[in-house]
Amino acid sequence: EDYVSWNWLGSNTTSTTSPAGSIASTSSVASAGHFSVGTYTGQTAAGTVGHGLGGVAEMVIVWDKGFDNSIVVYHYGAASDAATDYLILNQTDGANDSVLMWNDTAPTSSVFSVGTGNNTNGNTRPKSFLAFRSVPGVCKVGSYIGNGNAAGPHINLGFKPAFFLQKKTSGTASWYIHDSKRNPVNVVNKHLRPSTSAVESTFTAMDFLSDGVKIRTSNGDFNTSTGTYIYLAMADIGGNGTLPPVYGR
Repeated sequence: EDYVSWNWLGSNTTSTTSPAGSIASTSSVASAGHFSVGTYTGQTAAGTVGHGLGGVAEMVIVWDKGFDNSIVVYHYGAASDAATDYLILNQTDGANDSVLMWNDTAPTSSVFSVGTGNNTNGNTRPKSFLAFRSVPGVCKVGSYIGNGNAAGPHINLGFKPAFFLQKKTSGTASWYIHDSKRNPVNVVNKHLRPSTSAVESTFTAMDFLSDGVKIRTSNGDFNTSTGTYIYLAMADIGGNGTLPPVYGR
């Protein structure tokens, strides 16, 4: 398998072979049901893949070792017709349209759909995937609209974040990862960019608040006026990882 260990899964996970989709898959699901990681083998025809979340998948990442330059992302907030669009995690392009990726079909509570393209499908091609959904107090998958001001939008997550992955979808921009480990106090400025091979950089971008994130720049990668931005946020549960999450808070 292409994955080894994911802290987000927690200690109480469920590993299953899913009959839910037309393409068989195996997944491990976090105890909170907010995150799953799995594998499947592609086929020639478009189909569906079981993700195991128990709720509608709001973000899906699929990769194929044969296409390392094209890690494909579905995110429900990427565009008004999100199921027809895709993003590339290791590229800077905005949302693009193609039926080949997600078969123009939004995920359900049991499966996500794949088209006939080799990036998400393809006869005998081994795939790995990550799937996410929002769970109160634990994880938030969402989007925001920029205002173009140095005092940017406040993004209400309902929790203090430990991890924040963000990308502009309405135009070219890098993906950014900010976290509370490298920035335990505000401002949160150290970041990694999955869309480049660059090392850690520093730029004043945001604050992590008790209830979410405050954007602190008018830089276009974070806050173009009327620009669309997607994110994936994980909660700072507390106790240095030793305390269980309190779901629904």
